[in-house]
Amino acid sequence: RAQPARHPVPPPPLAMGPCLSTQKNRNDAYHSAHSMKCAANNPPKDIEGNLIQLFEKADKSKFRFDEVISGGSYSYQKSGEKTEVQGLISDGIAEFKANPGKYVAIAYQTSMADWPEDQQKYTLYMRKGWQGLKPKEADDGWQTWIVSSYECLPKIDLGSAADEHTDGMNYKGYKLHDPVNNPPLQPGRGMGCADIPGLKIIGDVDPNDVHQGQVGNCWLLS
Repeated sequence: RAQPARHPVPPPPLAMGPCLSTQKNRNDAYHSAHSMKCAANNPPKDIEGNLIQLFEKADKSKFRFDEVISGGSYSYQKSGEKTEVQGLISDGIAEFKANPGKYVAIAYQTSMADWPEDQQKYTLYMRKGWQGLKPKEADDGWQTWIVSSYECLPKIDLGSAADEHTDGMNYKGYKLHDPVNNPPLQPGRGMGCADIPGLKIIGDVDPNDVHQGQVGNCWLLS
């Protein structure tokens, strides 16, 4: 007896959720619009410009001037402007020390200070732009530098309050700090770390400083 032909029954359609790519595009568009709105309401701050203004208005009694004898070499993290001036070196030093917020250093040939006035010259390094400017010392050097730095806070001797954990920090068996050659840095105390006017733990706070991004840690940021 002939059997009726059987046709396979197609499986039911799979339940489809929202298109992931579409949802991602929506999320990206939202975050992009949100970022643009925040940028429009909060334009980038001129951090360096604000810092220069702080230096220019700072208490001049807190500036320190260190003289360094160099062979002409110096290092820096970021370069800025410098101006070579023809004139008395003593006048240049006076101008430099009268405006430590404007200048970060002055350099001149040591022997030139005794030359005739029309043969003297010096170089002024503007504070704006220069970061980490440091002349290399040389006992038999021919050049004199005077570098200004700002001591927001007085230096202190920790004494018995010294942190044994900080002093004991090491990397692969080598100590990171040495009381004489490489002491732990104290911010704002003339050791090259955060030596700026207006130093504070929390300063200009704005709600837009907190930005979650793509990480689901709103509970932590709040």
